[in-house]
Amino acid sequence: MSNLIVGSLNSEEYFKLVENNNQALNLVLDRILEGGYSLPDNHFSTIHLSITPQDYSAINSDQLLLLLFKALAPSGSLIIHNLSPPTLPSQLILTGYTNPTSESAATTCTTKPQHAPAISLSLKKSNKKSSKPLWNFSQAQPIDPAQLLTQQDKAAPSTPLSCPTTKKRRACADCSCGLKEELAKESQVNIDTSSDLTKTFTNVKDAQAKGATSSCGSCYLGDAFRCASCPYLGLPAFEPGQKVEIDMSADV
Repeated sequence: MSNLIVGSLNSEEYFKLVENNNQALNLVLDRILEGGYSLPDNHFSTIHLSITPQDYSAINSDQLLLLLFKALAPSGSLIIHNLSPPTLPSQLILTGYTNPTSESAATTCTTKPQHAPAISLSLKKSNKKSSKPLWNFSQAQPIDPAQLLTQQDKAAPSTPLSCPTTKKRRACADCSCGLKEELAKESQVNIDTSSDLTKTFTNVKDAQAKGATSSCGSCYLGDAFRCASCPYLGLPAFEPGQKVEIDMSADV
């Protein structure tokens, strides 16, 4: 194993280190970061790093520290000269170095662990047969839609005594429960147009007794209370003792 000196041309300390370590490998910072020289893994026992604070701010320092970490041999040392930013110790620990210590105001020394953390993963495919899929539509039995309906579902719904929405015996605007049709049947007025039907009525009860029927029984109150098919529509309200002539001819 050998030593490595990494530095920038702006650092005077770099040239001093090169001069005092003739056997060490010397590399300029840019060659490492730009891929001009590939550092061997786990090779160097000691690495000296000498760059200026301006270089440190301009480069990707995390990338540089990681490259040097891979190049260090287990238990190898990294010595950083003339550089002491506040974030450097935590940055070294996050990269994987241990025990970063400041030997002087501008020199930091740290080491690479003897055993780098590693995770062993098995990439072999399992021979265990996969379980059958939970949903297999190709083998699913067809469903007859007619079997989904019971006799109760097919039965016509019974007409409620009151509207489920209004809670009154009055159909709402979009009635679908059958109450609207039921009320329409109840409001129909049937008139017997036979020849023996008296055409002069003195009151509603007399008219109903002669064959004119109405389920609402409010014809005597006037048009505001009469059905659309009421035979008395357009006539004044009945009063006791008042005679009302109704033309029952076929062309009415």
